[in-house]
Amino acid sequence: MRLNDLVVSVLAALLLMLGGCEMNLVTASETRDQYTAHIAGSIIDVQGTNGRIEIKADPNREDVHLQAVLVAGGSTSEHAEQRLAETVLSMTRDTDRTLSITAEFPSSMSHRDRADLTITLPGASELRVNNTNGGISVSGMESTLTVTSTNGTITVEDHHGEASASTSNGRVSFTRHTGPVSVQTTNGRVTFEDHDGSVEARTINGRITVHLKPTQRGPLLLRTTNGRITATIGSGFAGEMTMRSNNGSLTVTDTAGNVDSKSIERRRGTLVFKNDGEASELRTTNGSITVRTSE
Repeated sequence: MRLNDLVVSVLAALLLMLGGCEMNLVTASETRDQYTAHIAGSIIDVQGTNGRIEIKADPNREDVHLQAVLVAGGSTSEHAEQRLAETVLSMTRDTDRTLSITAEFPSSMSHRDRADLTITLPGASELRVNNTNGGISVSGMESTLTVTSTNGTITVEDHHGEASASTSNGRVSFTRHTGPVSVQTTNGRVTFEDHDGSVEARTINGRITVHLKPTQRGPLLLRTTNGRITATIGSGFAGEMTMRSNNGSLTVTDTAGNVDSKSIERRRGTLVFKNDGEASELRTTNGSITVRTSE
């Protein structure tokens, strides 16, 4: 056997052994609850690795409640139980009143390790959420919001305040949000429903759908490479909007009578609205662009 063939055979055997070890892993799980005092105007910083993160506002609470469903992997039941016991669920507050929340597994991490975190609190001045593998949902909060995930969906509902959201693989949706929003994702659609604020959204593979409240003035800065763009705006929308699609049609329906003038030539177009305001831009490489105005 040649040396190269021998090396390949050894590496394949090692990978098979390691894969077999991972497949034979067993898990242990438990639910933990922790509580800490709520401080008005504080910053909440949540760090996750594997598992979903859910944050909910409850104005009737007087504290911060963290519920964690923890799952730890091990080569045997005893090993999994030991690793679960060594997992640390942490809620710590530093001198600038930032409350940091995280679940830390033992250093010999298993791909079966998982922490699903549910946080219920009265509110916060700023909310920072970072997750590696898992979805993030935020509802009912009034704060500055920064949400980041590597692999997972991001869902925000009934939120008030400036927000930014970023994920590599996963869809992003905002529902009944008030305030300016910036969104970036690589693979996933972006959706805004009943939105009251400006929108900047960028994705490579996915469509962008925006439905603004009728009085919202904009602007909209929407860009995707592979996907269509649909924007529904109201009589309050303002400024000038440029549209461009390299491979797709442009459609404008103005039932609200808010468009002062429009110019559409092949795959480029410009809309000028009756109200003065900031410039908007809608651009896609492969996909159509649809703009609707309504009362």
